[in-house]
Amino acid sequence: MGLLGNVVFFTACDNNNDDVPTPPLSEQDEAFMVGASYGNYNEVELAALADSISTNDSIDVFADMMLTDHQASQADLIALANNWNVNIPLSPDSAHLAIKAQLLLLTGYSFDTAYIRGQIKDHEHAVALFQFAADSSKVGSVRAYASKYLPKIRMHLEHAQRISASLQQ
Repeated sequence: MGLLGNVVFFTACDNNNDDVPTPPLSEQDEAFMVGASYGNYNEVELAALADSISTNDSIDVFADMMLTDHQASQADLIALANNWNVNIPLSPDSAHLAIKAQLLLLTGYSFDTAYIRGQIKDHEHAVALFQFAADSSKVGSVRAYASKYLPKIRMHLEHAQRISASLQQ
């Protein structure tokens, strides 16, 4: 029995497939990465638009924060996705491209309120997406990414809500 035990031990330890991460990535984790990537690109695209259209200082500061934070988040996400060989989108989704087209028709207060309402909606969705991944992913690197950016996304949501309230005064 000693010889058999040694054979099993060496077979179990002789895994030359070190480049395959464990545990395996679930469909939920892959969907999270895809959703997070779309979210990052949506925010960057619309923030760049807000930066060029809005004359409201609060919107400008918020848009600059969106650009900086979501570009950093996307860079980390690209590295994570590459580690898992996941193809993530590298552009905004079609719904947000349509929103951008609608926002291009607006100026001043109309633009600012439409943009910030969209930011609240997008960040509410992102909080739920990142919270679910942080709570349920079995993959440490996915959980770590979601947990790293969840507080920032919550802060973005709160910031957008404050701007929205100030615009309605």
